[in-house]
Amino acid sequence: MSNVILRPSLTHTKAGVLFDPLMDVWEFQTSSKTIRLKFAPLRAWATDEMVASIKAAMVGVLRAFACSSSATLMEKAVGPLLKHAYSRRGKRVDSLTLDMIQAFALSLDERHRNQLAFVKMFAKALALHGDPGHRFSPEAQKWVAKLRHLETIKGEATLTMHPTKGPLLLSEDRILMRALHDSWETNLIPAHAYLKILLFRLSGMRRAQVADLKCKDLNQKDGVYTLAFPQVKRPGEGWRESFESWALHPEVGALLAGWIADQKAKWAHLGMGDDLPLFVHPENQDPIRTYHYVGESLVAGLPRVLGGLMVFDSTTRTLVRLRSPRTGDYFKISMKRFRMSLATWALLRGATLIQVARILGHTTVSSALECYGGIDVKVLMDADRKMAASEVRTAGYFKGELCYSGQGSALYPESFQGRAIGQCKNLCAQRKPYACYTCLKFQALMAGPHEQVLKELEAERDQVLVCGGTSQADTHDMSIQAVKQVIAMRDNKLRRDGLSLELLLEQEGM
Repeated sequence: MSNVILRPSLTHTKAGVLFDPLMDVWEFQTSSKTIRLKFAPLRAWATDEMVASIKAAMVGVLRAFACSSSATLMEKAVGPLLKHAYSRRGKRVDSLTLDMIQAFALSLDERHRNQLAFVKMFAKALALHGDPGHRFSPEAQKWVAKLRHLETIKGEATLTMHPTKGPLLLSEDRILMRALHDSWETNLIPAHAYLKILLFRLSGMRRAQVADLKCKDLNQKDGVYTLAFPQVKRPGEGWRESFESWALHPEVGALLAGWIADQKAKWAHLGMGDDLPLFVHPENQDPIRTYHYVGESLVAGLPRVLGGLMVFDSTTRTLVRLRSPRTGDYFKISMKRFRMSLATWALLRGATLIQVARILGHTTVSSALECYGGIDVKVLMDADRKMAASEVRTAGYFKGELCYSGQGSALYPESFQGRAIGQCKNLCAQRKPYACYTCLKFQALMAGPHEQVLKELEAERDQVLVCGGTSQADTHDMSIQAVKQVIAMRDNKLRRDGLSLELLLEQEGM
């Protein structure tokens, strides 16, 4: 043990009670009850070395706290955490990692969330008194250290990168936005929901600011659309007295312009003209009242829309509800998550806290410093990198089939630089072969030059970004991920069939 020597065998608690730390049951008598700390059950979930390290930590706890506090720590943190980690790994635990702690935190409902405070206490005790080889990992220790008491919870979801309440990872955002665009294009979600979600996602504004938008706030000059968001000097005051203009992607600006034209025609009988709110509540038609959503009504139903997005599953060839690769569960989205996501992504790209405060609409940098100053950018980037690796397998960008030459029911062969890349049952005018990868009717050939297509697409996307075409690059992202998925599926199929790519190309005469 690092800091505690367990000899002689008898040691003292804070109250001066002697006990034997080498035993598996520690028993203490208080004025009202008998307290027992049982370590034998922990051996079902943790290695003997880990249990020994926990014993050393509990010796330190007993020297600093009352016996009842130690019993609570065992009941609320040590036992449940080890049991959950064991059930997740399928083998006994020898140390506690970041993914174990985050998974345990996700398993707690609101009633039991205070158990995290005991996990924090347990982590500190292990760090001070436990064996260095059987503790919380450095990443897990950092994460737990950022947990705050329930009374001062501000910024905790951001600092700990909470998987369901904190910022989205960039890879999660790509999956979510692609599914949102697909749902809009296939008329699975209404226009007003799609536009509201886009505004929250692109601007990070508060719902009251979006609710106060009017038709006249969208402007177009020299082909550039801008949207003037009403600002507020102090909470609850100063609405529509000062504005900040945001440049919109051309597609979003054009979509908003079309929406405004439709709304003006629909509500022309109100005689409000350009003063008509961007989003009119259908039940609020009293001309004396303000025509905007009040309180939560602007975003009512939006989290449900995002959580219920459907994506194509290439395995079952059906539409299924979208899941987050990070949690394995359905996306849990609030509009506030978009705000903290934008600020966090800005930090990843090297923004200062002053720039983050401006993105969030804060008048001072103090709030940004409190919520975002402690973010570990390296840990965040590592998590996003791992997520991006799994994104190809979970997003379902490739919607077609994979087949060997001579299989399938192709009518029109597709090629790339003279080599056959796939087959299609349909004649269309899409940009071939790039658009084919995201088409339901495309049959990608196992021996196709998919790596070359991927290289060409990535180079083209980089050029688009250099020229400032961010939104157009989203289209490239979708095709790029689809090609990557084809390559991954091909390699897995070749492995199952006992073949290599070199052998397949040789058989095909390439």
